[in-house]
Amino acid sequence: MTETKTVVKSKGFDFETIKPIVRINRNELIGKLYGLKGSEIVTIHTNTDARLRKTSKYDKTVKNPYPNVRKCSKVNGLFDVSYENCVNNQLAREGKEAEFKAEKPQWGESVNDSKTVVHHVNKDGEYGQYFNFNPRNHLETYYVDENGEKLDKADIEAFISDKKKSSRQGTDNEIIWRRYKIDSLIMASMQGKLFVII
Repeated sequence: MTETKTVVKSKGFDFETIKPIVRINRNELIGKLYGLKGSEIVTIHTNTDARLRKTSKYDKTVKNPYPNVRKCSKVNGLFDVSYENCVNNQLAREGKEAEFKAEKPQWGESVNDSKTVVHHVNKDGEYGQYFNFNPRNHLETYYVDENGEKLDKADIEAFISDKKKSSRQGTDNEIIWRRYKIDSLIMASMQGKLFVII
């Protein structure tokens, strides 16, 4: 554990931190997520497949010239919360009836009744572990090419799919809900520490 200011470099992220640093493996991280008791404010750093479109959303004759683009994000939000409760709390804040009922997710099974950890076997029989996350503040997002070089977002904007909004919540301000593959998590700042995945 390190108490002094340290430069952390990990898969696209390079920044200074004064938090104590704890280096853990993914299994230890999963154990920490299982152990959460109640909502936890967390800042996560993720590196995910950007899932760019094959053709431009403005002109389908224009093919995407950027293969294997990764999306690097730093997002603050909540672990170990219920999607249904988050929506109903927002409805109540807006002075509306808080009677939202969440539908069963289309894929993934909660592990040991955890609100955070989910596992899933895809159609090819591949097993994956995921975590549910309620983002509140998007602090940083940028894209890197297959060599790890930063891309100008304007150059790839036409190939970034538009995000779909929930049509069922009934809220004025949408509650965002994300499910990330645990392998995409690079760092997590919580409980006064910065956990760096090794």
